[in-house]
Amino acid sequence: MKKNKKVFIILPVKDEIGSIEKCINNLISIKKKLPRYLIKIVVINDGSTDGSEKKIPKHNDILLINYINNRGLGYAIRSGLMVARKFNADFFVKMDADLQHDYLDIISLLKTIEEQKLDLVYGRRVLIDYKMPIVRKLGNLFFTFLMKKLTGWNINDSQPGMFATNKKCLNCIKIYGNYNYTQQILLSARINHMTFGSVDIKFKKRQKGNSFVSLKYIYKVLGQILILLMAYKPLRIFGSLAFVFLFTAFTIITIQSIDWILGNSSKVVQNVNLVLGLISIGGYSLIAGLLGELFKNINNKDDAQEYEIDEQIKNNEKR
Repeated sequence: MKKNKKVFIILPVKDEIGSIEKCINNLISIKKKLPRYLIKIVVINDGSTDGSEKKIPKHNDILLINYINNRGLGYAIRSGLMVARKFNADFFVKMDADLQHDYLDIISLLKTIEEQKLDLVYGRRVLIDYKMPIVRKLGNLFFTFLMKKLTGWNINDSQPGMFATNKKCLNCIKIYGNYNYTQQILLSARINHMTFGSVDIKFKKRQKGNSFVSLKYIYKVLGQILILLMAYKPLRIFGSLAFVFLFTAFTIITIQSIDWILGNSSKVVQNVNLVLGLISIGGYSLIAGLLGELFKNINNKDDAQEYEIDEQIKNNEKR
């Protein structure tokens, strides 16, 4: 007899007391519409201060990861990934707890990922009674353009807040830093040769609470993208830097040596300190790339977070 596939729906929560209960009840009800799946809802309370965790019902299909202090959205999603891996989930779905997403779009995500045999499916937001602020719109356009260039995929919305992966993609995702996750998931999947698709999802106006996105978003995200690229492709990143510095140094040496041969200079190399500095930086960059390439396949699990997740899972048995 064929076993039902396990779907883990990850729901990060930060001060969503006005919406969390309805959101979870919606997700519980979706089981009737997806009878061939085993649904598990993982609620990650990321240090709510408004009592959101008290609105999370005790239910066999709900697993609560409760952090007293705010860790950040990236940390919360990484926790969700760890939980799904521990339970050997077949599919991983992430959505927001603010009711801006339509929970029924989970059906479309799973249908698309299975029927089209994809590894990763992102939502493509269709705005319903919602006008995106100009700053967020410009930021979304910038990151969507950037991710299209970095991945080569036809990405229409790089940060929809709702996506699904299969088991293969779930096991290859890396998230560095605790602030953001969405671009890192796209890059992780692309670097590991996953397949990608998108599907329309409804996106409504937020009724209560506030978004965590601010002007500092762009700086933090770009830093995390760079860290991810260096972690996966250290030789390419540091090797490129090494090439630029060494090429510049040897170009200066060549030009100034020709000047000396032609009698236009009394020294073979006039800017000795500059050339030595460029060669040193280039050499160190090359060494960093080689060392990074050597160690990139070492499994650097966050043991502290893994241990904490194990304890949280045990605590759910006492709820």
